[in-house]
Amino acid sequence: MQINYQWRTDPYPDIWSKYLFISAFALTTVFFNKTIGEVAGDSQATQTAREIMQEIYAIATAQGVELPEHIIPKQLAMAAQFPYDTKTSYHRDVASKGRLNEGDLYGGTILRQGAELGVPTPVTRSVYSAIQDRLSAK
Repeated sequence: MQINYQWRTDPYPDIWSKYLFISAFALTTVFFNKTIGEVAGDSQATQTAREIMQEIYAIATAQGVELPEHIIPKQLAMAAQFPYDTKTSYHRDVASKGRLNEGDLYGGTILRQGAELGVPTPVTRSVYSAIQDRLSAK
């Protein structure tokens, strides 16, 4: 059996690229209660995802991680290629009442790291706070 892999001397750009995509779309799909395809087709939702990505990009940069310059447009274009009805795992978890979810992994981590590094995260704070308020009202 052969395992295909790519060796990276610095894995952090790949890790942060993936986190940037997953976190922004997880938070945005839950906040707007839309699938990835619906977010990609909605200018307001797409702008929210873009702004969360910009905050994550700034955190990664403050940590010394060099992400590709055009990563955000590339990630947004990638989302538009997903099947229209794709839900994030966070979105599915939130829809299942009482189920544990990944919210802190996304929203909480961004807020904590932003605070530690002095990177403003107002969009993530607003989105994650609204999600938490909605969930605590259920």
